[in-house]
This record gives sequence, structure tokens and C-alpha cells, in this order.
Amino acid sequence: MFKKINNILISKYPLLWNTKAVFVIPLAIIIHVLFYLAGFIYPISIDELWQYYHFKEDSVVMLSVLISALFIIIWLVFYLRNNPFKSFYTLGRGYMFKEFVLIFTVFFSSATFFLSYKQGLYDNVDLKTNDINLIEESKVVNLSAHFIAFDYSDFNANGCCDSIEARRVRDSIETEYEKTLTPTERREYSRRKQAERDAAREKAKMIDDPHSYLHYCKLEVEFYNTIKEGHLLNEVELNKIAHDWLKKGKKDSLQHLFVRLLAICDTYGVTYNFNPKTQVEECFNDSAFTVRNTLYRYYVDSTDYRREYDYDEYNDDYDEQVRNYLKTYSFIEMGNLKDALQQIDSVRNGFWNIILFIVWIYYALGMTILLFSFRVTRLKHWFLSLIGIGLWAILLALIGVGLGLNKEFPMLLVFIWLLIFVIGVVQIVNRKKKLLAGIAYNWILWFMPFVLPLIFVFIDSTTNKDCYKAELKATINCQINHWIDTHWVLINSVNIALVIVLAFFVFIPLVRKWQSNPDE
Repeated sequence: MFKKINNILISKYPLLWNTKAVFVIPLAIIIHVLFYLAGFIYPISIDELWQYYHFKEDSVVMLSVLISALFIIIWLVFYLRNNPFKSFYTLGRGYMFKEFVLIFTVFFSSATFFLSYKQGLYDNVDLKTNDINLIEESKVVNLSAHFIAFDYSDFNANGCCDSIEARRVRDSIETEYEKTLTPTERREYSRRKQAERDAAREKAKMIDDPHSYLHYCKLEVEFYNTIKEGHLLNEVELNKIAHDWLKKGKKDSLQHLFVRLLAICDTYGVTYNFNPKTQVEECFNDSAFTVRNTLYRYYVDSTDYRREYDYDEYNDDYDEQVRNYLKTYSFIEMGNLKDALQQIDSVRNGFWNIILFIVWIYYALGMTILLFSFRVTRLKHWFLSLIGIGLWAILLALIGVGLGLNKEFPMLLVFIWLLIFVIGVVQIVNRKKKLLAGIAYNWILWFMPFVLPLIFVFIDSTTNKDCYKAELKATINCQINHWIDTHWVLINSVNIALVIVLAFFVFIPLVRKWQSNPDE
């Protein structure tokens, strides 16, 4: 069967036969499917979501890289056996461009098997947690934190919502004021404000400030991804609910909240030693709702156990022994609960984004350019070009350090690329010095993907001066700087398209012209 397919490809589709694309690309897809299935059947349960090692990808990434490397090496063994271009076959521009695209497809399809595994694992977890209301559970955890003291300092009056909002307004006013000062005045103002804050802290230490459950104003669980299910209550909204419950004596509501919290802990396999009824009484111990007792947030936070049993190093039995020791104390592994909820949020939002695709494409494009240049230029020229790149790197590093170039360095690289481009084109068109022209061709081809981004890096670095000042944000320089900072994805997307267009209209015709020139 394979022999028959091979004969058909040789006679009717020589490009596909030469590149082995009809075998290699389907094989890459099969490997992606196998990696996806490995992730999808990975044995992870809901009560293990907080265990980070289930989502560690180091071993999978290493296996993926090894398989990709082996995949490419075996493909190259067959692909490099025949080279119609170097054998002076008559090949059109379209043939060579199709070969360029097929090489890109091979590298692109074989580069990221580990991402297929990750997607399979995420689909696995998403299927098992599909019925979980993440917003509601997060509300329970965040609201419960208002009535459970893990950190005594969180319940200080200085940390209440009113104090935080007052500081936010004050800091905003001070920031705007600082923008009107000269650098010298700004430094003096900062020193004076720091001295005032230090004095205020020292004064606060001398005041007997009772810590109250009314003062808590934080979020125990925060999500850094975009919540798709609905609105996650902020600390101010939660604080209003906590105030209402405490001041109206809603003990039943509070006890029901704790029961729900423990049910969530049970769902995610989070260990605790917590009595809801006792904690309710603790919250209502006096009219000021004073905090008297604190709980352990994580069982491994206990320095008492380490000190009592003289543990100098972590060992395999340490976790379990600390659990047993802390059973005499009230504690909740709140960190593990937080990790479980955030992992579900991460899974639901996924890991795919345009930046990941652009990096993936740049890798495939860079490898394609290297291999394509190896295919179209002679071995001596290619290796001399590689050695020359190393020498260029050393020389430019010395020039950059010696002249103190910083912002100007990207444009120096672009200028050198343009100079070599002109020299290379002149040499090829005038049919002179084929060796130097071949080396110049490789250099301009290899550096081509970096030219446009370096130009924008230079423009960005030269237009961002003092753009933090409100009165300068409307200037043309700052507007250009802002546009570049917010459109890097677009810039790189255009750059990728530009590289492909130049490959077809400029670099393939150039190398065909170079190949037809007589040897020196």
C-alpha cells in the first residue's frame, strides 16, 4: 500500500513525495490526539484539584520536546535525501513557495504536543467540575473569612473598608500632586510623606485598638482570569453583609454559612478542624465583636510543632505529623481551598490566547527559514553564514557596550541589515562573488523576521519620555507610544504576514537568481 502511494506521489506529486508531507503531517496529528487522550484520561478527582503537581507539565513538556526532536530528525533523514533545487531542476516560484509552506506546516504541527495534553487535562477537569457554581462557592469562602481570624492584623481598624478607601483617595490626590513637582521636589515630598507615615504607625502602636470582626476588608479568594459565570462580590459588598449579620445578631445565618464552608472543604478534600457553633459564639463574644482567637490558615504554618519536635528539614512524614499535632487546634487549610477554586477558574478560562499562537508561529517560521536556507544555499555557504552570525553577535555586543548604546541599538541592527541587504542584492544581480552573495543572502533571510519589531521597539523607546504626566498624554509622541504598547499583537501579526509575502516576492526570486549565477 505504501509503495503504491509512494509511486503515485513520485509521478504526480513530486513535492509531496520529496517533503513526505502526506505521511508526516497526519502522523503529527495522531501524536497530538494521543497526547490529548493522555491528558483526558489522567486520573484526577475533584478532591485533588488543590494539589499542584497534577498540573505540573515539566515531565510532559520534556517528553513532548524529545518526541518533537526525534520526529524532526527522522523526517529530515528522508527529506534531505533529494534536493531538486541544488540539482538544477527547473522549479517555478510557486513550487518553492509551496515547499516553504509545507516545511512551515511540519514544524508547526510537531512543535507543541504538550499543549494537546494540557487541553485534554483541562477538558477532563472541566467535565468533572461542570456542575460547580464557582461564584457561589467563592462568595461563601470570602464571606466566611470575615468571621474567621487567621491573621490578627487583618481585623485592625486601620484595615477596615473606610480606612482603605480613605487611603486610596488620599494616595490618588498625592499622586496627581506629585506629577506637578520637579524631580527634586518630588524626592523631598516623598521623604516627608514617608516620615509622616512612620510617625503615624508609631503613634498607632501606642493606642489600644481592639481588633473586631467588623474591620475585615479583604478577599480570601481572588480570580486573575475573567469570571464568565457572573459577578464576584468585592470586599466592600461582602463587608456590608458581614456588618448586617453581626449587628443584627444573625447567628443562624452565620452558622449555616460555616456549614456550607465545611461542605465545600469536603468537596475539595481540604482538611480542617473547625466547630461552627464555637466560632459563632466567638464572633458574638461581646458588643464590639472583638477578635480573641485566631485559627491556623495552613497546617504547615505551625512553627510550634517544628520547634517542639526539633524538625530542621522537611521530610515525607512531616505533613501527616503536623496534621495530627494540629488536631488539638482549630484550623482550615484555606490555601488549599483557594488553590482548588482558582484551578477551576483557570480551567474554565483555558490557556489559549493570541500571544501563545504568535510565539508558536514564530518558532515554526524561524525553523522554516533556517531549513529553507539550508536547502537553497550550499553547505559551505550555510555554515560560513552561521559562523558569521556568531562573530556579528560578539562584534555588536562590544560596539553596544563601548558606545553605550541603549535605545539606538535596535536601529543599529536594522541599519546593518539594510546595508547587507543592499550589498547582497547588488552582488546577486551583478553576478559577482557568489560566495559572499550566498552568505549575505542567508544573513538577510535569517534576520528578516526581526526587522519590523525592532523598528517599533526603537520608536516605542524614543516616544515614551514623561508620558506618565497627564499634561503630556495628548501629545503626538505619547499617543504613538500608547498605540504601540497596546498593539504589539497586531504588529507581530503584520510582521508574520510580511515575512511570508517577502519570501514569495523577494527571497525566492533572489535565491533563484543567485543559483543561476556562475561559480567564482
